[in-house]
Amino acid sequence: MGCDTWSWFCARALLTSTTTRSSSFKRRLLLCKPTITCCITGPTDSSSSSSRICYDSPPELIRHWVKGDPPLASQERFTAVSYNILGDKNASKHRDMYPNVPSFYMKWNRRKEVICDELIGWNPDIICLQEVDKYFDLLNIMEKEGYAGSYKRRTGDAVDGCAMFWKANKFRLLEEESIEFKGFGLRDNVAQLSVFEADV
Repeated sequence: MGCDTWSWFCARALLTSTTTRSSSFKRRLLLCKPTITCCITGPTDSSSSSSRICYDSPPELIRHWVKGDPPLASQERFTAVSYNILGDKNASKHRDMYPNVPSFYMKWNRRKEVICDELIGWNPDIICLQEVDKYFDLLNIMEKEGYAGSYKRRTGDAVDGCAMFWKANKFRLLEEESIEFKGFGLRDNVAQLSVFEADV
């Protein structure tokens, strides 16, 4: 299976307004155009046009993406994203590391909304997250979007860990294992290993 990279620039013209989740998160849909033409949900050739849903509310930054290796010849492809979301406890415990960030932006209820909006806006098949300490908050939202999930807390006194979400209608979890690095004489970090079968 191949994995592709996309970069999107959003047009400023508002097309429509909708609520796409059962929660109170409301989004305005904007027309976007790809700057890299290789994605499972994108055009199949360079002459095709494409549009994608994205949001004109946070995050309020522009990311500069780097194109990955050329896609494999296989038609079996998937998209994946990986984010360190800054655990809520770490955000409040190390507030001195973010002196220029207004406290409103650091509050979990706002960050949770921004994180989920971005993840759902990318519409990836698999999501890998680090520094997750409010897993069930995220799981409740992601399940409504059709994702299943798993979580592994770090060892020691840490309250955060790794979470993985996948589209339940595309993948079936066959096997799952976690690695605790402390058992190898290393720090209290963990890793998740999952084997999936693609539903055809």
